[in-house]
Amino acid sequence: MWTAPGRGHLPGLLAACEEQPSHAKQSSSGKQLTRAAALDVKELGNWKRNPRLATLALSGLARERRADAAVEVLRLMQAGRVEVNVFHCSADISACQARGRWQLAVHLLRLMLDVKVTPNVISHNAVISACASDGQWLPALELLHGMPAVRLSSSVVSYNSGIAACSKGGQWHVSLSLLAELAKVSLRASAVTYNSAMSGCQRGGTWREALFLLVADMPQRRLMPTVVSYNSGISSCERSGEWEPSLRLLALMPVTSTLPDEITCNAAVSACAKGTQWKHALELLDSMPQLELRPDEISYNGAMSACGRAGEWQLTVGLLEQMACRGRHPSCQSCQRERVGAALGTSKPHAEEKSCFNDVLGGCAAVGLWQLAVGRHLGADVREIQLGKMPALKVLPGKISYSSAISACEKAGQWPRALSLLAKMSILRLTPDEISFGAAISATGEREGGWQTALALLGRMPEMSAAPNQVCCNAALSTLARPGGNRAMALQLLQQMPQMSVTADEVSYNAAISVCEKGGLWQLALGLLRKLQIVRLSPDLISYNAATSSCEKGGQWALALGLLGQIREARLSPNEVSFSAAIGATEKSGHWELALRLLSMMSQASLTANEVSFGAAISACEAGRMWQLALGLLSEMRATGARPDIMSCGSALRTCQREGLWCEALVLVSQMATLSVTPDVVSLSEGVSACDRGGHLLPAARFLASVQASAVLGVQPWHQDRLISSGSRNVTS
Repeated sequence: MWTAPGRGHLPGLLAACEEQPSHAKQSSSGKQLTRAAALDVKELGNWKRNPRLATLALSGLARERRADAAVEVLRLMQAGRVEVNVFHCSADISACQARGRWQLAVHLLRLMLDVKVTPNVISHNAVISACASDGQWLPALELLHGMPAVRLSSSVVSYNSGIAACSKGGQWHVSLSLLAELAKVSLRASAVTYNSAMSGCQRGGTWREALFLLVADMPQRRLMPTVVSYNSGISSCERSGEWEPSLRLLALMPVTSTLPDEITCNAAVSACAKGTQWKHALELLDSMPQLELRPDEISYNGAMSACGRAGEWQLTVGLLEQMACRGRHPSCQSCQRERVGAALGTSKPHAEEKSCFNDVLGGCAAVGLWQLAVGRHLGADVREIQLGKMPALKVLPGKISYSSAISACEKAGQWPRALSLLAKMSILRLTPDEISFGAAISATGEREGGWQTALALLGRMPEMSAAPNQVCCNAALSTLARPGGNRAMALQLLQQMPQMSVTADEVSYNAAISVCEKGGLWQLALGLLRKLQIVRLSPDLISYNAATSSCEKGGQWALALGLLGQIREARLSPNEVSFSAAIGATEKSGHWELALRLLSMMSQASLTANEVSFGAAISACEAGRMWQLALGLLSEMRATGARPDIMSCGSALRTCQREGLWCEALVLVSQMATLSVTPDVVSLSEGVSACDRGGHLLPAARFLASVQASAVLGVQPWHQDRLISSGSRNVTS
């Protein structure tokens, strides 16, 4: 619970907040204000006789928000020995409040004490309000709780300003404490009080507290919520992405005879966008004209964001067309019927609608529609739009536009187009930023040898005043980790990241471990896994799986099993990849018993063994000459829905061949076609060899004859010749 600052320390606070008035650093406009104030010195004689004239002059300056001139006049009055009263000072403080000059307002309050003018509630509240306008919650609180020290009783207005200061300063819990304190000092909160407190909840992302104030506390205190109250509540939900409470509050407004405004609808649309509720967002947008509300750029941007996140790019394009047609607002149903994307060729959006193009580009990027993003044809019903069309519509694409287009190309694997757009930015004197470079670097991973381009782009960033960040470095590391990447450069980049003021995260280390895994460098992989923990990062399942796979390729079955245990110790659940890597490690070392035990553990962990897991276990049985287990696993594989491949069938065939099990071998070869596995030369040769090994030449001859039916077996003619030649040698021998 927040504790109020000590009371009675107002003079100390004023001294701490005191600053030289800004007229000490006057600009030319400030000098003009001083000269204007100096002209009023001629009136000092009149002001001495009638102080009310000075009050009128100062009030005029306050209305014009001329804070510096008002303070200068007050100083001239002091110098001319004109009586300075509380009304003069209050007028000056009001001018400071209007201009948000909280330090100058506090300085004036100090000045009042120096000239023995007792502040009243109005002047004190004005200073608190000035602090609130700049979110200066600590000075506001000390002023609020220091009022008894100057024999002033705080009012609801005082608390409203204090709560507003805390809300604007991000101290929502202090706002709620002040709200609770009102009842203790026998003051009744108003709707304004609650609105300020809910505004603090909105900024703090505490939507539940805001809803409690709105739907429970206010009715209990018989306070009628205003549209501002609902806006604060809905905005609190929107900030946290809670679209359902937002819509419920919107539906509650007619019950309290409160009409929503544009802010209400925009906040609800934005909440739907964050929740990917594009249908609700479009319904809200469509209902605004019925409420005599005109959708603005914020309304459309929210709806387009909702459609873009949901991959509804055609509706996103349609909303852009609606926005271009400022005079009418067709419903979303008419957008779908008319396929408004085709009408964009005749639309002329205003220049300020660049942000709308950016939203559409972002929507295209989210689903990888690079053609639509950069202005390429997708079909007869969708014309060239977005990036390529923006200049023709007098809307100049900027960094965000190009970054979204590059991102769309990256997701679609169109790396040449992505690099072309990045180069075009420099030609147009648009400095690419970290987002542009990050998308382009990711795109290079799709090309052979793309790691060289990725590193070149990363090295070029400082020249373009773009600082390489975590995203860009991770994108380059991922490119280096792809097949054909460069293992040494990946490890070097990871090592150089601190020198670039970039902190490596789990993604960075995972990419480096993956590089080691592909090269079978299990020592380096385990070293990186340990370093990840040393730098206080938490390895995830990807980290452990890559390290386990590196141990598999390095034949380190004991280490692989140890990592499987570490996964559980880290409170992670091993998945199919984890077990497959461990089974593969035991298979390579000939430990078929461990392989079968691990396969059994998968079912106990509610995991379904896949082709890789079964294949490794069958290979382990082959190494252990356990033909019955191998054939049993092949049958179990079919029963669980996993599809045997040529590798698993080949392992089972070799097991049968070694034991001379000609009958089982021939049955297995004949079943391969029903398993959608095409027998190859090696498989058929194993079948013949099994017959030969068992001394059954007649079945072997018949088997060779059946090979002639290549249409059934799916064996190519050149395979047949090789097979028959091999089989004939086996029969004749």
